[in-house]
Amino acid sequence: MEPLTLAVGIAEILSLVTTAIRSAKKYHESVASAKSSISLLLTKLQALESALGKLNVFLASGIAETSGLQFDQTSVLLTCSSACRSKLHELNGKLEKARSGRFFQLRSPLDEGETKKAIEELGTFTVWI
Repeated sequence: MEPLTLAVGIAEILSLVTTAIRSAKKYHESVASAKSSISLLLTKLQALESALGKLNVFLASGIAETSGLQFDQTSVLLTCSSACRSKLHELNGKLEKARSGRFFQLRSPLDEGETKKAIEELGTFTVWI
């Protein structure tokens, strides 16, 4: 896969991260019982956003293409970006579903186990990227 094509995919993931950050911030402001876990989730999302932003700048710069860098379907970067995209779609879906519910301000959209798992996975994606 060409670096520029990959940059387009990374830009899509960045958009998903931005959406998740926006939703998580609303929960952080509204749900008293989830302040610490949502705060940690926000930190992981922001770190992922930063790493993806740097990667996207590199891929779009043309440096990777000029040097002949290619990413095959089994590359760690492609595998990670696919898994990251899936996780962010899942996370955004849960955040959006809970936000549209009647109990938006009463409880966190993720239970403690889901939050912990999301934090771990987002941290792993950030390291891989």
